[in-house]
Amino acid sequence: TAPVVDAEDGTSVRIGCSAAGGLPGRRCETTLLGRREVVVVDPGDASEDAIRLIEDTVARRGGTIRAVLLTAPDPDHAAGAEMLAIPHEVPVL
Repeated sequence: TAPVVDAEDGTSVRIGCSAAGGLPGRRCETTLLGRREVVVVDPGDASEDAIRLIEDTVARRGGTIRAVLLTAPDPDHAAGAEMLAIPHEVPVL
């Protein structure tokens, strides 16, 4: 299943993904916090579709990714961290 925006408001977006830790069918949730200055929380799906949806959502809202925040080091929280941090030159916290 392709990743989808589950909920969105003025300061946050919740994205549901279905390949947590690189395992198809394993669901995870990524949260984007902020509108212009965005922190990506727990990008657990490293698939191209998930990374593209995160980047496209941030761009559509006129924002810039400033950091990736992990609430746990497990793959279902962290698998996509480097895929976002390296090209955007932002820290992983």
